[in-house]
Amino acid sequence: MKNTLLNLLYSFCITILLVFSVISYHNNNILESRINSLNKNNIDFNSEKTYKEDYYIKQLDRDTNLLLVFFPLLVGFASLFTFANVVQKLGATKTEIENKIKEKETEWEEQHKRLNSLEIDLNFQVAGDCLDSAKKYRNESDFKKALVLSLKAMEKYSQILKISNNEEYKIDIYNLLSSVITYDFELLKDINTPFEINDVLYTTYNKRIITILEVLNKEDSIKFNNIISKYKIT
Repeated sequence: MKNTLLNLLYSFCITILLVFSVISYHNNNILESRINSLNKNNIDFNSEKTYKEDYYIKQLDRDTNLLLVFFPLLVGFASLFTFANVVQKLGATKTEIENKIKEKETEWEEQHKRLNSLEIDLNFQVAGDCLDSAKKYRNESDFKKALVLSLKAMEKYSQILKISNNEEYKIDIYNLLSSVITYDFELLKDINTPFEINDVLYTTYNKRIITILEVLNKEDSIKFNNIISKYKIT
């Protein structure tokens, strides 16, 4: 809309300039015709040349004044509309950029949700595999390996609790975590000699302990601390 108005303004100003030019040319022709007519009628103009020069000077002065007034107005209006047009384009560009940013943010959030979902599924699968293997080692009376795998399963359940936004799902996961802790607690509560574990780095072990404790309630924390008291990392 503003582009159309700007084009109309330019067209109007150019038309006005052409009209004034035609009028000035016409007036000069009329003057020239009158002077020639007077000469043909034997009217003596001693100062004919001076008269014509004075008229031309006055006419030129009026035309110059007109241009000095009209041209700045033309430039002013053109600048105003051009500035408004630039502001409009900048606003449109800003809006377009903001929309693209929002689209990218939405796309990133969707990607983040999908990655979280994949991470949750992976952690759940790993926890299940660890518990299956821990059960197998317990049946073979290899309690050290069973405890290491059970601890890893607890860590994976804890990681799910920290990244999931589904409250109902988190309740189910916490119940699984609590059941593993309770099982190991009952299994180890009468054992006084710690199990020496040498196939897990201390930094990894410590990280797992911190991750698990961050999500436990008071009751399960007590049980879990009792469990890890049976561990001795060597």
